[in-house]
Amino acid sequence: MTKNAKQKTEVESSADALAGAARGPHIRLLIENLSSPQAVERERSRVELVAYGAPAVPDLLGTLGAADERSRLEAAKALAEIADPLAIPTLIQCLEDDHQDLRWVAAEGLLNIGGPAIEPLLLALIDRAWAHTILDGAVHVLRGLSRRVSDPIFEPVISAALRAPEPGVNVPPAAETALTTWRDIWNRAESTRAVSISPILEPRKDKPWYDRRR
Repeated sequence: MTKNAKQKTEVESSADALAGAARGPHIRLLIENLSSPQAVERERSRVELVAYGAPAVPDLLGTLGAADERSRLEAAKALAEIADPLAIPTLIQCLEDDHQDLRWVAAEGLLNIGGPAIEPLLLALIDRAWAHTILDGAVHVLRGLSRRVSDPIFEPVISAALRAPEPGVNVPPAAETALTTWRDIWNRAESTRAVSISPILEPRKDKPWYDRRR
């Protein structure tokens, strides 16, 4: 590396570090504004957080553990639009939240994330279907995913959740079967290196009303 190139790299690194240092407090301020009583202020802050993308995700995840339902819902909407796989475990936990709107938004976020969310969701159903609360949100996600795959991988799970007399008993084995099938498809996709996620999962065509991604 030439001396000029090295200096340029050092300058760019310093600029990135300064930008990162300034970004943190602004993200936290925007997150504070998610609890504003003014809908316009909440919307503006959420749009800015979505524009930040991945750097805003850790603070948004922390907000989902707060007591204020308004800020939790807005944070979930932002996470759903950003669609970062880092949010998958927390969004799955939100499928069992007492707040119905939050459960719905969390399901939409998992749909936006797509392929990487499938295995964790099926594992959660294997472990948590007995509690029943997770089922509505999980069925919403699996129905959306079913429209994006060519094989009826998730249909037995959906059927067990909606029509079986004891879903807490019938969903886990159906989810285990679906998980085995999905892992086989995922591994084949990874071995071909055709795409970064999975060739069987079509892009999502529908979007929730708050999703501004193009």
